[in-house]
Amino acid sequence: MHAHADRGTRLALHPRTRMDLAGITVLVVDDHADTLELAGLVLEWDGATVLSASNAEEGLRLLDRHPVDVVVCDLHLPRVDGVGFARAVRRRTDVKRHVPILGVSGDVTPESIATMIAGGFDRFLAKPLDTDVLLDFVRQLVGRTPPPA
Repeated sequence: MHAHADRGTRLALHPRTRMDLAGITVLVVDDHADTLELAGLVLEWDGATVLSASNAEEGLRLLDRHPVDVVVCDLHLPRVDGVGFARAVRRRTDVKRHVPILGVSGDVTPESIATMIAGGFDRFLAKPLDTDVLLDFVRQLVGRTPPPA
Protein backbone atom coordinates (compact mmCIF):
# COMPACT_ATOMS: atom_id res chain seq x y z
CA MET A 1 0.00 0.00 0.00
CA HIS A 2 1.30 3.45 -0.88
CA ALA A 3 0.02 6.16 1.44
CA HIS A 4 -0.26 9.68 0.09
CA ALA A 5 0.09 11.92 3.11
CA ASP A 6 -0.99 15.19 1.45
CA ARG A 7 -4.60 14.18 1.02
CA GLY A 8 -4.84 11.14 3.28
CA THR A 9 -5.84 8.96 0.32
CA ARG A 10 -4.45 5.50 -0.18
CA LEU A 11 -3.39 4.11 -3.50
CA ALA A 12 -2.95 0.36 -3.71
CA LEU A 13 -0.33 -1.09 -6.00
CA HIS A 14 -2.47 -3.02 -8.40
CA PRO A 15 -1.59 -6.73 -8.57
CA ARG A 16 -1.54 -6.52 -12.39
CA THR A 17 1.38 -4.08 -12.32
CA ARG A 18 4.12 -5.97 -14.09
CA MET A 19 6.57 -3.34 -15.32
CA ASP A 20 5.10 -3.74 -18.82
CA LEU A 21 6.14 -0.17 -19.65
CA ALA A 22 9.84 -0.51 -18.78
CA GLY A 23 11.87 1.47 -21.30
CA ILE A 24 8.87 3.58 -22.36
CA THR A 25 8.68 7.36 -21.85
CA VAL A 26 5.23 8.86 -21.32
CA LEU A 27 4.57 12.59 -21.49
CA VAL A 28 1.56 13.56 -19.34
CA VAL A 29 0.08 17.00 -20.06
CA ASP A 30 -2.62 18.16 -17.64
CA ASP A 31 -3.28 21.37 -15.72
CA HIS A 32 -4.63 19.49 -12.70
CA ALA A 33 -1.84 18.56 -10.30
CA ASP A 34 -3.82 15.59 -8.93
CA THR A 35 -4.17 14.06 -12.40
CA LEU A 36 -0.48 14.62 -13.15
CA GLU A 37 0.46 12.95 -9.87
CA LEU A 38 -1.93 10.00 -10.19
CA ALA A 39 -1.05 9.27 -13.82
CA GLY A 40 2.65 9.66 -13.07
CA LEU A 41 2.56 7.28 -10.10
CA VAL A 42 0.58 4.61 -11.92
CA LEU A 43 2.70 4.76 -15.07
CA GLU A 44 5.94 4.73 -13.07
CA TRP A 45 4.70 1.71 -11.07
CA ASP A 46 4.35 -0.04 -14.41
CA GLY A 47 7.95 0.84 -15.32
CA ALA A 48 7.53 3.95 -17.50
CA THR A 49 9.62 7.07 -17.33
CA VAL A 50 7.16 9.95 -16.93
CA LEU A 51 7.56 13.55 -18.04
CA SER A 52 4.93 15.97 -16.70
CA ALA A 53 3.72 19.28 -18.08
CA SER A 54 0.97 21.52 -16.75
CA ASN A 55 0.21 23.18 -20.10
CA ALA A 56 0.54 22.57 -23.84
CA GLU A 57 3.51 24.88 -24.34
CA GLU A 58 5.53 23.10 -21.64
CA GLY A 59 4.49 19.73 -23.11
CA LEU A 60 5.70 20.76 -26.57
CA ARG A 61 9.05 21.90 -25.11
CA LEU A 62 9.46 18.54 -23.35
CA LEU A 63 8.58 16.73 -26.58
CA ASP A 64 11.29 18.75 -28.35
CA ARG A 65 13.94 17.83 -25.77
CA HIS A 66 13.16 14.20 -24.91
CA PRO A 67 12.34 10.94 -26.63
CA VAL A 68 8.65 10.28 -26.01
CA ASP A 69 6.82 7.04 -26.83
CA VAL A 70 3.28 8.11 -25.94
CA VAL A 71 1.46 11.24 -24.71
CA VAL A 72 -1.44 11.42 -22.26
CA CYS A 73 -3.06 14.85 -22.71
CA ASP A 74 -6.03 16.64 -21.18
CA LEU A 75 -8.52 18.30 -23.52
CA HIS A 76 -9.09 21.47 -21.48
CA LEU A 77 -5.76 23.21 -20.89
CA PRO A 78 -5.05 26.91 -20.29
CA ARG A 79 -4.12 29.06 -23.33
CA VAL A 80 -3.59 26.25 -25.87
CA ASP A 81 -6.05 23.38 -25.39
CA GLY A 82 -5.37 19.69 -25.92
CA VAL A 83 -6.55 19.77 -29.53
CA GLY A 84 -4.12 22.62 -30.21
CA PHE A 85 -1.36 20.55 -28.60
CA ALA A 86 -2.25 17.48 -30.68
CA ARG A 87 -2.40 19.51 -33.90
CA ALA A 88 1.03 21.00 -33.14
CA VAL A 89 2.42 17.49 -32.66
CA ARG A 90 0.83 16.26 -35.91
CA ARG A 91 2.30 19.25 -37.84
CA ARG A 92 5.85 18.31 -36.85
CA THR A 93 8.19 17.23 -39.63
CA ASP A 94 10.07 14.59 -37.62
CA VAL A 95 9.10 11.10 -36.41
CA LYS A 96 7.53 12.57 -33.27
CA ARG A 97 4.56 13.64 -35.38
CA HIS A 98 3.43 10.01 -35.16
CA VAL A 99 3.66 9.67 -31.35
CA PRO A 100 0.40 8.16 -30.06
CA ILE A 101 -1.72 10.61 -28.06
CA LEU A 102 -4.27 9.47 -25.48
CA GLY A 103 -6.78 12.22 -24.75
CA VAL A 104 -8.29 12.51 -21.28
CA SER A 105 -11.18 14.69 -20.22
CA GLY A 106 -14.18 14.92 -17.96
CA ASP A 107 -16.04 16.30 -20.98
CA VAL A 108 -17.38 13.07 -22.47
CA THR A 109 -19.93 14.45 -24.89
CA PRO A 110 -19.89 12.81 -28.33
CA GLU A 111 -18.96 16.22 -29.79
CA SER A 112 -15.89 16.59 -27.56
CA ILE A 113 -14.72 13.07 -28.27
CA ALA A 114 -15.18 13.61 -32.02
CA THR A 115 -13.24 16.90 -31.77
CA MET A 116 -10.38 15.13 -30.00
CA ILE A 117 -10.16 12.34 -32.54
CA ALA A 118 -10.41 14.77 -35.48
CA GLY A 119 -7.75 16.93 -33.80
CA GLY A 120 -5.15 14.16 -33.79
CA PHE A 121 -5.77 12.12 -30.65
CA ASP A 122 -5.55 8.34 -31.09
CA ARG A 123 -7.73 7.28 -28.14
CA PHE A 124 -9.92 8.85 -25.48
CA LEU A 125 -10.24 8.14 -21.74
CA ALA A 126 -12.83 9.77 -19.49
CA LYS A 127 -11.92 11.43 -16.20
CA PRO A 128 -11.79 10.65 -13.40
CA LEU A 129 -9.05 8.32 -14.55
CA ASP A 130 -9.57 4.60 -14.21
CA THR A 131 -5.94 3.60 -13.62
CA ASP A 132 -6.42 0.08 -15.01
CA VAL A 133 -7.83 1.48 -18.24
CA LEU A 134 -5.08 4.12 -18.39
CA LEU A 135 -2.42 1.41 -18.18
CA ASP A 136 -4.24 -0.80 -20.71
CA PHE A 137 -4.58 2.06 -23.22
CA VAL A 138 -0.95 3.16 -22.86
CA ARG A 139 0.24 -0.44 -23.21
CA GLN A 140 -1.90 -0.84 -26.35
CA LEU A 141 -0.64 2.41 -27.87
CA VAL A 142 2.99 1.33 -27.48
CA GLY A 143 2.37 -2.28 -28.49
CA ARG A 144 2.84 -3.76 -25.02
CA THR A 145 -0.50 -5.30 -24.27
CA PRO A 146 0.13 -7.71 -21.38
CA PRO A 147 -0.79 -11.38 -21.60
CA PRO A 148 -3.99 -12.45 -19.83
CA ALA A 149 -3.58 -12.84 -16.07
